[in-house]
Amino acid sequence: MLTNAVYFKGVWTAPFTESWTNPEAFTAGDGTKKQVPMMHQREFFRYAQVGDLQALELPYEGNELSMLVLLPRAGAPDPWAGFSWDKLQQVRAQMKTTEVVVSLPKFKLDERILLPRTLSKMGIRDAFNRNADFSGMTGKKYLFISAVVHEAVIDVNEKGTEATGATLAVAKPGVMLDGEEPPIFRADHPFLYMVLHKPSNSILFLGRLSDPPQ
Repeated sequence: MLTNAVYFKGVWTAPFTESWTNPEAFTAGDGTKKQVPMMHQREFFRYAQVGDLQALELPYEGNELSMLVLLPRAGAPDPWAGFSWDKLQQVRAQMKTTEVVVSLPKFKLDERILLPRTLSKMGIRDAFNRNADFSGMTGKKYLFISAVVHEAVIDVNEKGTEATGATLAVAKPGVMLDGEEPPIFRADHPFLYMVLHKPSNSILFLGRLSDPPQ
């Protein structure tokens, strides 16, 4: 058995206030509505709206990691068609620090996926054959891969992602003009989220929330 594990624990730079979390309606990917715990805050974040897509970056303590949430317009047809790494970078380049009214579901997901069929379609076939030869790695023949299991767990709550608590301070750059209302980022329908390592511009975790647990 070969095991590769990645663990991430991040605490929001600007945590959500737990007493502001309330059950509210979320429209799932199949169009049904359900009540989910919705977190709220009004804070300064990097934000942009590009066409039908809103982008919000929630930084973690230390400012090297952040969660980027991409929220398409509700009802937009096939919002992720043609979405690519280059388009993601174009959206991020337009993000600026501004005050945003944020509503984001509190959720915990546990996904378990069997990968042999997917890997075979990608061209990795001999490894699953009983005649596979891993003797160069193990010194023994007659070994083959019988299963590949990927399991991911992500827990997003008021304190952060996989967080247990923290004492936090918030910096508030920028000033709102008098009379200007901040944009509203209300994630009450399916959205894409990713944990970014900013120094290397790498995606550590990537997921799509379509049907959050109640």
